[in-house]
Amino acid sequence: MPEPVAGIGTGPASLDQEDAYAPARDRLAHYLKTALDTRPPDAVQTAAASAALGRAVPDDLAARRALLALDHFAAARKRLMFTTVLAELGSTDGAPAPLEVFTGTGQQSRPRLESTTLKVMAAFLTGRERRITGEDWRALALDTRPGSPWEANHLARLLGLIALRRHPAHRAAVRDTLADVIAAQRPDGGLPFITGMDNFATVLGGLALRASGWPARLPHHMAGRLAASQNPDGGWGFRPGERQSDTDDTAYTLELLRATGPRCHSRAITAAERYLIGLRNDDGFRAFLRGAPAQAATTAAAVNALSPNRLTGSRPMKRSATSLRQREDGSFERSWSANGTPPGEARRTAAHAIPRAAIFLTSGQNPDGGWGHRPAIHARGSAPRTRSSP
Repeated sequence: MPEPVAGIGTGPASLDQEDAYAPARDRLAHYLKTALDTRPPDAVQTAAASAALGRAVPDDLAARRALLALDHFAAARKRLMFTTVLAELGSTDGAPAPLEVFTGTGQQSRPRLESTTLKVMAAFLTGRERRITGEDWRALALDTRPGSPWEANHLARLLGLIALRRHPAHRAAVRDTLADVIAAQRPDGGLPFITGMDNFATVLGGLALRASGWPARLPHHMAGRLAASQNPDGGWGFRPGERQSDTDDTAYTLELLRATGPRCHSRAITAAERYLIGLRNDDGFRAFLRGAPAQAATTAAAVNALSPNRLTGSRPMKRSATSLRQREDGSFERSWSANGTPPGEARRTAAHAIPRAAIFLTSGQNPDGGWGHRPAIHARGSAPRTRSSP
């Protein structure tokens, strides 16, 4: 399922009772109408946008079927979020779940707060407002902090504001926070999902420059900036100031620091290695919390980053690497990305896996030299073309 855009289904719903922000609301509505009329998104976002605009939502249950077919390690949580939001927006394709399921247990900080948001929505939708606690309201108040949204997530903050608007004591704070929301509105009227991925983009750029033989000064400078934004736990988030570290950003940053300055960054490298080792399960590496199911992309990144460290042990690393399941066409199973890959799995040795993966990637390159979210061209030309990311 494509990455959700914060303008789809949430913007007008947040502003529909705030006359002071009518121009911004109109730009959001125009964005949604344009998207639905010219480039419709997936069935779930189409249902949400239609409901937010007051349009009739198709009654063919396409959104519900899309949610049931969702193939993702966090599928259950995503279904819960989308069905609750659809119900909040008045769509018959959504239905609030029992409040007991909104626990956020075992999740990182942002999904835990998201669970509280959905619990408040579901309580009001089902007449169980008395089940909402003072602690729930205090937790949601994080979304009214001025400036950038907490943990850089526009969509999560918008959902929190919709829930907070139910409480009279928070209405003024919600209204004030909408000014910060509108400040992030793009020229086309939409809102981005998050504020940016500065760390992630910087480290991938640094690794690419280093591998291509670019003069060392720029990769060294990029590595220094990243080292300065390391979190106290030894990891990195996807942007500076993001307190929730993750395996992907930490693994790639560790590689860049080791490649550009193993001595001057020795403390940062050691702390990053300890962070990654703490996220290793028997079946690989989890993106955030130890004990949750491992994922392909994070496992591969962590194994690459930790392989030079002899103290991690070769057997655990090999066990993690062999847990990766390659498909017949050379691609790998989906992780927290929604990149599309054909079905059919096969275990391969590294000698077989690497060439097959390279063929899959090169056959999906776009004519402009880049890659999009999905393969542009399969070996036999069967996949749809997608524009490379800007």
